[in-house]
Amino acid sequence: MNNVSLYFFPDIREIIINLKIEVPFEECFSKIELFCEHYKGKLRTAHILAYDENKKLMFELHGVKPKYKIQDGYEELEPQVLDVFERCFLNDSSIKDRTPPALEELINLNVVVEGYTEPSEFYYGPDFCRKCKFSETLGVMKEMIEKYVEDFPKLTFHINTEDGKYLFSIYHELNHIHLGELNELNLTEELIREVIGLEKINGETPE
Repeated sequence: MNNVSLYFFPDIREIIINLKIEVPFEECFSKIELFCEHYKGKLRTAHILAYDENKKLMFELHGVKPKYKIQDGYEELEPQVLDVFERCFLNDSSIKDRTPPALEELINLNVVVEGYTEPSEFYYGPDFCRKCKFSETLGVMKEMIEKYVEDFPKLTFHINTEDGKYLFSIYHELNHIHLGELNELNLTEELIREVIGLEKINGETPE
C-alpha cells in the first residue's frame, strides 16, 4: 500500500473546516494520533476518513456516536484502527465523561418549540415558535395539533434549547422521538418521554 489521504473534520457541524493530508501508509496512524492529541477533549464532534491511493474509502472514525467502520477489503487494518479508536476516541473526556442532565434540571429547562405545518425541501423557518419549560412541551404540541393538524397533516415539531441546541423532533402522531445525531445533552427517548409526560401503552403512544 502506498500513500493514504486523511481527511480530518474537527467538528462535523462545520464541515467546511477540515484538514486533508497525504502521507505514506506507514505514517497513517501516527498522524491520526497527532490529530487526536491536538483536539484532545473535543473529539466528540470529530470525524476522520482514510482513503487509499485509488481514492477508495478504507476506514473512518466517528466521535458523535463513538464507532469505527472498516470497508470491505481492508479488514486486516482492524487491529490498528481499533487500537487508535480505543486509546484516542473512547478515552477522550468529551466522549467518556458525558452524562445526561438530571430529571429535575430538564423539567425546568427553557426550550423553544418550533412548529412546521408543511415541511418541504426548502427551509422557510417554522410557522410558529413558543417558549416554554421542557416539561410543558407536550401541552404546547397538543394545542397546536388541535389547531392545525386537520389542515396540515404533516405537522412537525422541533424542540431546541434557548441557545439553539437541537434536542429532538416529533411528528404530530407523537409516536416516535427523533434525536439529533449530535445529541449534545446525551438524551434518550425514555428520558424525554418522562420529562414531557409522554408514555407508551403496549408499545403505542396514547391519544
